[in-house]
Amino acid sequence: MFGKYEKEVNTLVNIMKRAIPMTIGIQKRLDFEEVRTKKDGTYVSIADYAIQSIIMDGIFNNLPGDDCLGEEDCGKLNPYFLSMVKKVLPDDFDPVKACHKAIFKWGPDNHRVWVIDPIDGTAGFVSNGAYAIATALLIDMKVACSITAWPLHDPQYTGLPFEGPAIFIATDEGLAVAMDMEGNTYDMTKPTCHESGLLTNGLGRVLAVIKETFRIDNIISMVSMVKGFILASGKASVYARIHKMQEHVWDVAPFELFVRNCGGYVTDGLGHQLVYLPNGMIKDTEYGILSTIGRQEFHDKVLATMREGMKNILQIDYWED
Repeated sequence: MFGKYEKEVNTLVNIMKRAIPMTIGIQKRLDFEEVRTKKDGTYVSIADYAIQSIIMDGIFNNLPGDDCLGEEDCGKLNPYFLSMVKKVLPDDFDPVKACHKAIFKWGPDNHRVWVIDPIDGTAGFVSNGAYAIATALLIDMKVACSITAWPLHDPQYTGLPFEGPAIFIATDEGLAVAMDMEGNTYDMTKPTCHESGLLTNGLGRVLAVIKETFRIDNIISMVSMVKGFILASGKASVYARIHKMQEHVWDVAPFELFVRNCGGYVTDGLGHQLVYLPNGMIKDTEYGILSTIGRQEFHDKVLATMREGMKNILQIDYWED
């Protein structure tokens, strides 16, 4: 079913089926001391490190020769926090050893790299909200396939005919399916829903301009990249990420290909296809990232509105190509 990525997809699906119940269990009993605030002000929990180590271990053992680039660095954990991470892992499992071959940027020999965001949306995770377990394989800096789980999947946001965890799978051969925990798959390349909705992430004043211009009443505010899969389902039409800073590859690559395979468009704020950089960032995303479902003409109109809103509100005219 998964074409030339059969082994890669099956490997990551098996890892996800192990990781999903782990994260749900950790989330239910998470204690405040098991959460830290990073230098950039975002949260990180024991689940981030535990799940990243599980994912990397599975990739290194089953896909030898592939590299891994993850959001977290287990090697820099203090002994006390590391001891809490180990408590949620099997007794014989060493998270530091599992991640010791991780890379921190692309080099000339890193042709196949898995980018990993073990808990995307930790702010949602620590408040019992939505989060994603996100992975994507980049071959020579292009997204080849992505396998991302939404453990607390709610079908009212996707229209999928099942409740419970969902795993979203995309390949560069045009595949985009959702999978339940029993392994049943549901094609999403032709969204059956076509609803007007705005998925928010970033500067509210600019998003308000988009909302008013296109008369969008349905605003979906949800933490994490699961918004990308809501968009792909047709339950929303616009997903704008506006942060005024470059974004990381692991925050976007795990949903970008899926959206495009479902008939959507994903560009930076200048209207260009996303370009992933060797340092793990995404070129020109300080100008925003816009994802839409619909025709190219619609994407271009929303993009123009987003540009104008950022120019007027931020007093920065950086839209020269």
